[in-house]
Amino acid sequence: MLLGRSGSTRLAGGNPELLSSTIAAVAVIARDFDVVVCDTGAGIGPATLAVAERADLVLGVTTSDAAS
Repeated sequence: MLLGRSGSTRLAGGNPELLSSTIAAVAVIARDFDVVVCDTGAGIGPATLAVAERADLVLGVTTSDAAS
């Protein structure tokens, strides 16, 4: 389990080098596991799309409550 700080927007900030290096690090760690779960948080931004593009399976959790 790799934990990120709650409310952190560092990876969503549009820094492609940071995003790329983070995804590369997760890919290295993932080699030792059968399943890796990445919780990308709310929204469909560049970081979420980058993770989803590399996934074998994507599960999207949605709500009909626009305020959530």
